Amino acid sequence: MIDLLRAAARREFRSFIHLRFLLVLLSPLSFASDALAQFSVEGGRSDRPMGRMERGGGMRDEGIGIGIGIGIELGKTAAEQAARESSKKRGGGATTGPSERAARKGDKPGKEKKGDAKKNNEDAPPTAFPKDPAEGIDVPGGKVHRGTGTVTGYKGGPRPGIYCWVHLTDKTKCEKTAQYQFVTVNIEAKWGDGAKANINDAVKKLRENHGKALPTTANGVSVVPGQTVGDDYNDTRHQDPANLTDDNGNKVKDPNGKEIKAGPYNPQKIPGGGGDMGLIDAPHWSDTVSGLSGGLVPKSLGTQSKKQPAQPPPSSVGEITVLQHFRTYVYCTKPTRACLGYFEWDYNETITIEMKWKEATKGSDVADDMFGGNMQGGGGNKKDKNQPEQPKDKTWVPYFEAKGAPKIDGPTIGDWKPCP
Repeated sequence: MIDLLRAAARREFRSFIHLRFLLVLLSPLSFASDALAQFSVEGGRSDRPMGRMERGGGMRDEGIGIGIGIGIELGKTAAEQAARESSKKRGGGATTGPSERAARKGDKPGKEKKGDAKKNNEDAPPTAFPKDPAEGIDVPGGKVHRGTGTVTGYKGGPRPGIYCWVHLTDKTKCEKTAQYQFVTVNIEAKWGDGAKANINDAVKKLRENHGKALPTTANGVSVVPGQTVGDDYNDTRHQDPANLTDDNGNKVKDPNGKEIKAGPYNPQKIPGGGGDMGLIDAPHWSDTVSGLSGGLVPKSLGTQSKKQPAQPPPSSVGEITVLQHFRTYVYCTKPTRACLGYFEWDYNETITIEMKWKEATKGSDVADDMFGGNMQGGGGNKKDKNQPEQPKDKTWVPYFEAKGAPKIDGPTIGDWKPCP
C-alpha cells in the first residue's frame, strides 16, 4: 500500500513538472512583445536590462533558459523586420537596398549642368560690318571694330544689337578708350488703310504735362520726339562728357540754346573679343511708347461700342513705329583725350496696336442685375424650368494695347568718319 502511494506521488510530481515546463516554454510569446518595444530599430538590442526571474532549480531553470533564448531570437527577428519596413517608408537610412544605391551611383548634379547653361547663355561673337576692313579700322594706338549680332541681356531679348570696340595695339599712343552716344527719336503711325504719318506732335501734346518728353528710361534718359539728346546714364552723365558736333566739328545746341552732351557709355565685354571691352546696344525705346498707345489711337476708333452677349474678339487697328537715329563717337581718353572717329546708325521698332473690348460700366441695368431681370406682374406666367437661359446683350467698349514683341528693323550701320 505504501509502495502504491509512493508510485502515485512520483507520477503526480512528474506531471506537475511537465506542466510547469510547458508553461515556461509558452511564456516567450508574451515576453516577445515586451522585448520588441525595448529593441532599438538600428541595433536590435534592448536599452533596458532584463529583470530577474523567479528562483527555481533543475528542469524549471533549464526551461526558463530555453524560453529566454527563444524570446530573444523572436524579439530580434521582429525588430529587424520592423526596421526594414520603417526604412522603406522613409525612403532612406542605413538599410537602403542595393538597387536604390545603384540608381544614385555616379549621379553628380550641378557642375555639368551649370557649365552647359553658362555656355548656352553666352552670346555668339558679333558679325563684322562688311564694309569695314577685316582687321579693323586703323586709329592711333589700335583698330576699331564694328559689328552686329543677337544680344540676350536686354529687356525683350534676345534682340538684334550693335557692337563697337577698339583693340589696342600700341598703348604708348592710346591705352584707354570710351564711346559716347546720342539719339534722336521720331514716331510714326498707320491706322487702318490710312497712310503712315509722323505723330511727334500728337505725342508731345499727350505729354504736355511732362515737358513733352517720352517717359524716362531706366537709365534716366528723357527725350522729346524729334530732338537729339545724350544716350547715357545718370551715374556717368557728368564724368568727362563729350559734345555732340556737326560734320564741321561745331558744337550742337538744343532748342533752348544749351550744348548737347553725353557721358561715356558703360563698357561691356565683347563676345569672342579676347577680353576687349566696348559698346553693346540693343535699343528698346518701344517700351516707352507702347504704354502711350491708347492715347494715340484716333478718336474715331475709340468711340465706337458694341452691344452683344459675348465679348468681341480682339483685332489689329494699326501700327506705331519708333524711328531711332544714333550717332556714336569713339574717343581715346588716356594718355591724352582725342576723338578717333564716329558713325551713325538706325534702329526701328514697329508695334502692332490691338483693339480689345471690356464690358461697359452698368447704369440703368443695375436693377435688372440685382433682381434677375425676369420680374413679371402678379399672376403672370411662370418660366418653364426646362427652357434654357437666353443670353442677355452687354455693352462692350474698346481699349487699346500693344500686341506682342515689336518688329525690329536694324541696326543699319553707316560709314566710319574721322573726327573733323
